[in-house]
Amino acid sequence: MQGPAVPGLNAALGGQMTLDGLVRRDAERHPDRPALADDRLRAAGGAISYADADRWIDAVAASLVANGLSPGNVVAASLPNCVESVVALLAAWRVGLVVAPIPAVWQSRDCVTSLPRLSPVALLATDQGAAATLRTYADRLGSVRHVLSFGAGLPARVGALPGLPAPGEDVPPVSRPVAADGPLTITMTSTGRRGAPVYHVRKQSHWIAAGLSLFLEADLEDGAAILSTYYPSGLVGIGAGVIPWLLTSGTLHLHEFASVDRLAAVAASVRPHCIVVPAEVATSLRLAESTDGPAVVAVWKDSHDLPFAAAPLPALGIDLTSIAELGFVAITRTGAHPASIPLGNISAPSDDREGAVLLETRVDASPPVRPGAPASVLLSVSGPMVPDAVRLPGNGASLTTGLIVSADHYLRTDIACRLTGETPARATPLGRSGDTITVAGLSCEATALDEVYGAVPGIEAAAALLVDFGSGPELVAAVVPRAPSSFVPNEYLAAVGESGIAAHFRPRRAVTVTSIPRGNHGGILRDRLAAEIKAAQPEAEARVARAS
Repeated sequence: MQGPAVPGLNAALGGQMTLDGLVRRDAERHPDRPALADDRLRAAGGAISYADADRWIDAVAASLVANGLSPGNVVAASLPNCVESVVALLAAWRVGLVVAPIPAVWQSRDCVTSLPRLSPVALLATDQGAAATLRTYADRLGSVRHVLSFGAGLPARVGALPGLPAPGEDVPPVSRPVAADGPLTITMTSTGRRGAPVYHVRKQSHWIAAGLSLFLEADLEDGAAILSTYYPSGLVGIGAGVIPWLLTSGTLHLHEFASVDRLAAVAASVRPHCIVVPAEVATSLRLAESTDGPAVVAVWKDSHDLPFAAAPLPALGIDLTSIAELGFVAITRTGAHPASIPLGNISAPSDDREGAVLLETRVDASPPVRPGAPASVLLSVSGPMVPDAVRLPGNGASLTTGLIVSADHYLRTDIACRLTGETPARATPLGRSGDTITVAGLSCEATALDEVYGAVPGIEAAAALLVDFGSGPELVAAVVPRAPSSFVPNEYLAAVGESGIAAHFRPRRAVTVTSIPRGNHGGILRDRLAAEIKAAQPEAEARVARAS
């Protein structure tokens, strides 16, 4: 990977400066420049300056040390879209901790089965509700010594992390030797072979490579403002949000997505240079006409083969395709469809063959994505942003991606692709060869949702699927009730909501069906079921309930 001339970046690439050190550098260079903002701060008309952000990071870092945490310790953290999440992330890095963000879609059973492998010493939260949930996990994880959280009125046995220091409050800078080549994060997914969790361990160099992909493609300048709807807890949230922000010395605006109209209003108020949103949101986002409008980054999760793929992007559009959380490709949109993925070395910016090589791709033979689908190939990846296998300092456990690794160090994903026939060779991703459902940029195994939807008392069988009733894909629970005449959709939807499942994956509708169609190998035929439900919509409307 070649190092472009970005202030402070070459030092970071050479291991002479840590990512959290970029905040300290910016606090010295332009202390009053706004650094971080979220929905709560914007509502109050403010943002956190670089000077205040650096002091807050120091205060939290000192608290982590005071609680006995040592370099190399793993801390699992709930990191929603708020400034506390970014402060906690950078504070942990400042004192050499390895952060394992807990995926937003995980339920308690995912945590208690997947976190023990990491032996986390502490659990971090950003508010009372998350703290109470993490406290229950701690009781089932023998390695956890502390549960720490921001906020007042915290539950019993939860320690308080310091809030934003008051003006003039003395906060000594934390000085602790930290290895620049040590692991920074362990991001987790539950899409490994045989349903096993997949652990993605990234060092500073991995994260810089990921951040450069968007930084260079969007041509972000010093002081750029980035608006992100992604939690700073995965490849996109950190790699296309936090890291480009650190590289630009600009402002990171975090936004909890609720509607396209609300997002457009936030964009109008903060005038960002770059907006990072799920592809289905990007294609329906309408921004005020402007000659210097933002770059709208449409994030694709493993697939371009979706109903909204051909919709145009507003203003300058960039398609960012995330490949199984292993890496992503950012390419400026030039037509009606998202750009296919080049095979071979992928440079940034994408139109510069002499640019930094951040990802390498190739394809291998594959079975069909689903029954009746055309033949396809599987994508394999390698390169600077792809995570390594690593042995954790704390418990000696060796963590790998859980994917097939070739002799030349390519990781074989389960992302099926169609070759486009172009020269040089390119491929269009068609989605995972298994069953996944993606809602607002978050992905979950469809079989896991089937299990939750079918666990409600009185339900014989259930299936999760996306159905387009005319206004975009909508998450639907197709259920076979034991007593159809007494089935009450709203009561069913409420019961699913009480299961603890993430809000993104609570169905918007419940539809009763007589059976769940399955293929020869037992898999649910979701495309067929979705077509049947859509075709029967007028007849079925009396049996359908929309979630309020």
